[in-house]
Amino acid sequence: MEFILYLIIGLLVGGVIGYFIIKITLQKNYILKTDFDNLQVIVTELKIDNAKRISKEELSQNYISKELYENVNTSFATAKNDLINEQKETGKHQATILRLTGDVEQKLSKSEVESNYVAKESFDIINR
Repeated sequence: MEFILYLIIGLLVGGVIGYFIIKITLQKNYILKTDFDNLQVIVTELKIDNAKRISKEELSQNYISKELYENVNTSFATAKNDLINEQKETGKHQATILRLTGDVEQKLSKSEVESNYVAKESFDIINR
């Protein structure tokens, strides 16, 4: 009878120890449902945030860097200013060309002068 009592006590102690071992093992490998739900909400929010972000591939295909934009924009502004300055100079030179062309057209050609006029030296010789 003693043997049966020790066997029952041994089984009860073994069951309690087994229960605690299983409980500790399960606690290490599993989390509470509330913690799981909270983590699930956080993961869902992070997935939505990640989906809203632009991918590197799309970024490289559709956009340029600010540095490149500023560099090109500065070069464009400089080229535009140079073009405006050159256009002003061209306008001044065109005005000068028009004035000189007008002066040349008002002057007589050498052949016209020789055929229609007498040299002053010849006129002075005749008048003496």
